[in-house]
Amino acid sequence: MSRVPSRVRRRAVLVLALLGVLLLSGCVRARMTLAVSEDDRVTGDLQVLAAPQREGDAGPQLVVPAGLTGRARVTKATAADGFTGSQLTFTGLTFEELRLLSATATGDSGKYQFSLRRSGGIVTLSGSVDLTQLSPDRTDVQIKVNFPGKVNSGNGRARGNEVTWSPKPGQVTELNALARYADATSEAWVRWALIVGGATGLAAVIVMAMAYTVHRRELRLSPA
Repeated sequence: MSRVPSRVRRRAVLVLALLGVLLLSGCVRARMTLAVSEDDRVTGDLQVLAAPQREGDAGPQLVVPAGLTGRARVTKATAADGFTGSQLTFTGLTFEELRLLSATATGDSGKYQFSLRRSGGIVTLSGSVDLTQLSPDRTDVQIKVNFPGKVNSGNGRARGNEVTWSPKPGQVTELNALARYADATSEAWVRWALIVGGATGLAAVIVMAMAYTVHRRELRLSPA
């Protein structure tokens, strides 16, 4: 069985441990939105809010590793109904950086798992969210992922390039989707190769034309 070369099979495991902060008493809400680019960079945000348990309760607090300062930040988040918490925003992260970001928030990596894997022009999303410890009537969680190509299959609600899940409290929700789009890095290399090849071929034609012209001139000037 042939193995897919590592340069075309890039895997990043995003542990949704960020949602571990949901394992709190009281009502909770979480919204995660991810946008994957053609060059396998991820931009998005995660907002986690909870009903205050006491006066001055700031709600769930997300953490950013020092190595990602500047591309990821945490800000305070509140809702009109009094829910409070934090919002994590990140831009242009690689799959591995996204894994690092999620693993830093909490070490509970067994309950929330999420992975993106590329093989040629196909990107596969898989994972699971374990909300068995949350009350069904006091939890609202949504995960939304947008790809640069059409979502061909999956168990979420797919619409064009976007797929959405609403994991149910009190149970484990499996996540899977398959999207098809070209790797921008590979496409750029192919375009560069075609341009270089075309320029080389054109140069060869010009040299041959010049040589032929010189040869014809020499024939005309030489004695019969």
